[in-house]
Amino acid sequence: MTAQDTNEFIERYKRWLQNTGFDGGPDSPPMVALGLIERQAAENDRLMHVIDRDRYIVAAVMTGIQAAINGRYWLSGGRGPYEYDDDRYQQEFGAALNEIEGAMQPLGVVAFDKADCATGPAKVEAAKQAAIAYLKRPQKRREIIAADLGIPCRCTEPPLARPLPIVQAEPAWTCFHCGDTFTDPTAARLHFGRDERSEAACTIKAGAERSLLRALRNAEQQADDAVQAMHDESTDAARAYHQQRCRHADALIAAEELGYERGLADGSTASEVLCSALRPFADVADLLNPNCGDASPIALLPSCPVTAGDIRRAAAAMADQGSHD
Repeated sequence: MTAQDTNEFIERYKRWLQNTGFDGGPDSPPMVALGLIERQAAENDRLMHVIDRDRYIVAAVMTGIQAAINGRYWLSGGRGPYEYDDDRYQQEFGAALNEIEGAMQPLGVVAFDKADCATGPAKVEAAKQAAIAYLKRPQKRREIIAADLGIPCRCTEPPLARPLPIVQAEPAWTCFHCGDTFTDPTAARLHFGRDERSEAACTIKAGAERSLLRALRNAEQQADDAVQAMHDESTDAARAYHQQRCRHADALIAAEELGYERGLADGSTASEVLCSALRPFADVADLLNPNCGDASPIALLPSCPVTAGDIRRAAAAMADQGSHD
């Protein structure tokens, strides 16, 4: 019986008592029963008000959660402008969780507000079991949620007869500097730049003109394209870059070989000069000891006796080494 039916029953009961001329006083059984019915009707009105209030609170929470999810839906498809910035991406992820948690706060107030709860353990347990049974009815729950959110309900088929539609939220990019949200990729790229190394438009102090900002982004794009072209083997820039590297390597090899040849020439000249300088000493040794040959020591220095043969062998070895080099 609805509240309207209860009120209509009370009015009809009062008219019946008046028509019958009943005047038994307030303590008579009919009047006592009428008072009980009126109090129960008032309690029903109060409880229906509580139910409607909580129902709309839940609907508002669902709307807030859906808005928070739509605003941060880009997190599920990629890292957006924070591809290589873990700290900023984690800040965005944490902000999304905070938004969802903040939107769910009214549910905690409704769930733990015991001011309008039923009194008595039996009634509390009965309400709990009724809630559990209600949650096991997904079709009914979807109908109420759809009605609360203002969405036309199409749950006319059984729950398992048609899969739930996958809602693809529109991607959006939110700047944590200025808080602006961009749903257009071109506008987002213009604001955030080429990658995470670019400075956001809201933090650029030197100019606020759109043409200057666009020129900056174009220059960044051209620089990145030039670097990519240098490493792309199919482009003219890559071939020119490779040829230049080859010419540079050939020049280094030629310079190294020229230095090696000069070193060999300088070594041969030095050995010839040294041999020429040692020949007079060998001749002096032969004059001083003509009969002993290589075996006769000449005490040029007290601690280092040297023979003419030693000098000739050293000179011959140096000359031979120079010829091999």
